[in-house]
Amino acid sequence: MTESGETDRQLEHKLSHHIIDLYLTHLGHQPHKVSCHLVDKTLTIIVEDSITLPEQLLNNSGQHELANQVRANIQKSN
Repeated sequence: MTESGETDRQLEHKLSHHIIDLYLTHLGHQPHKVSCHLVDKTLTIIVEDSITLPEQLLNNSGQHELANQVRANIQKSN
């Protein structure tokens, strides 16, 4: 249990929802699934289908380098 009285499972669930909210708020995209796992003092976060629609369109049209640049710029801005 954490200092706030939450169980690890409750904390994992809360973090997953906050990550989904961040994607929606800042990228306008909702990932398919977000999983958080807290073991000891290590947090593992898995985000499925995290690619945004513009990245998908660029990638599907063969503009892989531009899609990579868009992803890099998104990561830098966060």
